[in-house]
Amino acid sequence: MIYMGMAVLFLLYGVTASYAVERIAVPDTFPPHPRLFMNREEIDRLRTWAMREEWAKRRVEGFIRYNLQDAAKEYKPDRRRNASIANKARYMAFAYALSGDERLARKVAEILLAYAEVYPTYPVTRAKGKATGSTLSESPWAINLATAYDFIYDSGALSDEDKAEIEENLFRQCAEVLRNCNHRTKGNWRSWAIAGLGVVGFCIGEREYIDEALNGYRDKSGRLIRYGFAQQVAESILADGIFWERSLGYHFYALNALAMLAEAARHSGVDLWHAEIEGNEEDAGADMERRWGETGRKSIKMMFDAPFYYIFPDLSGAAIADSNTFHLRPSSLYEMAYRAYGDEKYAWLLNRVKPHRPRYDIDMMWFNYDLPPGRFSLSDEAHFGLNGIHKNACTLFPSAGYVILRQNASKDATCLLMTYGRYGSGHGHPDKLHISLYSHGKIIAPDPGKLGYSNPEHLTWANQTIAHNTVTVDEVSQYPQGTSDSIWAGERRGKPSVGRLIFFHPGRRLKAARASCDNAYEGVILDRTVVLVDSRVFDIYRVRSEDEHQYDWAFHVDGKLSDVSLKLEKFPGVLSPKRGYSHITDVQRGRMTGRNCNITFSISGERYLRLTILPLPDGEIILGSGLKRGEERMPVIIVRTRAENVDIITLITVGSGSVSELNVERLEEMPEGVIGLRVENPDGGWDYLVSAETPRRIRIAGREIYGQLIFVRTDEKGGIREVETAE
Repeated sequence: MIYMGMAVLFLLYGVTASYAVERIAVPDTFPPHPRLFMNREEIDRLRTWAMREEWAKRRVEGFIRYNLQDAAKEYKPDRRRNASIANKARYMAFAYALSGDERLARKVAEILLAYAEVYPTYPVTRAKGKATGSTLSESPWAINLATAYDFIYDSGALSDEDKAEIEENLFRQCAEVLRNCNHRTKGNWRSWAIAGLGVVGFCIGEREYIDEALNGYRDKSGRLIRYGFAQQVAESILADGIFWERSLGYHFYALNALAMLAEAARHSGVDLWHAEIEGNEEDAGADMERRWGETGRKSIKMMFDAPFYYIFPDLSGAAIADSNTFHLRPSSLYEMAYRAYGDEKYAWLLNRVKPHRPRYDIDMMWFNYDLPPGRFSLSDEAHFGLNGIHKNACTLFPSAGYVILRQNASKDATCLLMTYGRYGSGHGHPDKLHISLYSHGKIIAPDPGKLGYSNPEHLTWANQTIAHNTVTVDEVSQYPQGTSDSIWAGERRGKPSVGRLIFFHPGRRLKAARASCDNAYEGVILDRTVVLVDSRVFDIYRVRSEDEHQYDWAFHVDGKLSDVSLKLEKFPGVLSPKRGYSHITDVQRGRMTGRNCNITFSISGERYLRLTILPLPDGEIILGSGLKRGEERMPVIIVRTRAENVDIITLITVGSGSVSELNVERLEEMPEGVIGLRVENPDGGWDYLVSAETPRRIRIAGREIYGQLIFVRTDEKGGIREVETAE
């Protein structure tokens, strides 16, 4: 049978869309079953290869044996167990494809027919589930059963009447539920809705479902009602490759759905892997002025590439918004991606599994047998997506609004991430200008991440600004969370929550970035400059307002307090009854003096972290214990002051062994709007760091130098050895 090859794209214009929507052609005919995630040739190749490799042979035989045991069990539809039953049907069907054992096919047929009988009786839930509770679980359920049906279609276990009943009463009814997902545009819910709809469509050869999954749904007037794959690529993938919700957890969650759809489409001759869709204004994200490049043609490869540049050198990544600490790991996603693109960095990642891939037996469906070693290094310069920049081991995501400064690419390097991007729907957090700090294989100043939506502390802690390493104003979280009682607080129409990057400087020694935000608090401007010089971090946080406010600069440390240079007094109870603050206990407070305040933590082994906080008029140091995970708690430092304008300046050092004293001082007689620091460097000379609100000429160490951020290193005699500037 002849079936359609690479899809041809052409443009249609929707009444409600402000951008051209590209249409992906739908095949007229379909190849024989199996045709979703493996075809007969791929199955035969896997079986032949496994017979040659002893470890693979043992694994395949064990997988078949395990599923034959399961085939002897009873499986009755049960809404509490439907998801696991569908997954088990997929496993047994794949085991049938590998073995040809009819007992497996008969059990899968029994499960499918049972669902065909009961599925029409299930009510549709408010979250648009039927066999399950919502679209997010209904779609994987449908994909698993479609995969099982596809593998046993020609096994003889199903009659033509059986197939008709399964397709009509199970898959078609399920498709109608999925296409009416409550989330109709660019979120991860829609990603999963179109994945399930498309996989079902390719499974039963229903072009209408495929067309909606790929191109969205329009009413008779041509008005776009529901997004498909084309619109998701155009809008949901930001120009730097991050999914618009700005959480790496949801990035991969959505990518998993889109990849499943792409694989099913590939086996019917539709190449979504290489389909390039023109972006639109929404993919600018935080780069609203398009300072870092215009939109262009995008593919889902951008989503596979971006995480490589988000990681710290140990392959972990900071938790941002509704996500936990991210780890870039080999997975079936990158097996699929390597098969599609042959990218050497994907091979490098996949080869990090020892001794043998894949991690899970079911992932043999996407296994690449002859995988080269591959290559990837954070030391190599790169451009990714349409506007992502990676230089001198530092990375800028202009649209997602992340800056990652890395001392170098070694695991022991000191690195930090600053986030300033747009609020990513209800999955965003009030965390503008938050920083996460990494050193020696550990994230030592983390973001609280996601605590679980049913956990009340997700609202009262993780969704509060004080739980992040940034500034809270008047004990109220940043917009749009504010005083909202909802964990799904989002931007109001016409009022974005987004910062603006002022500069990104990935220099040879001076690695720095500056961002500001004037919409987190009404009438308040937050402005943060973070600088990495060798392993030392300089944090210059300016806050400006015409009115007096209470400012709380917070820094959470995953370590144990070991020393404080300031005398502190213990206070009973919680820091404040306000949200977030009410979780801070073990409170100690002390008024700042005219001297630097040093606070030291032991991190792990002999490693320590020291904060040197420069004097602040009428400033107060507050130490307490905030939430971590479960019953665990984590120290938090708060620098508090009440003023209209304030400059909070901190030097952060990470070291090992005995804590070394650092002579750091603020330079006097600096022009207005200029902050100057002098720090003794380990070689006996001095490092000067000068931060100006706007670029200008400034006299440093006897020389006039122009810049917005200026770094000067002198020798023991005061002679200038190095100068580096950011404008």
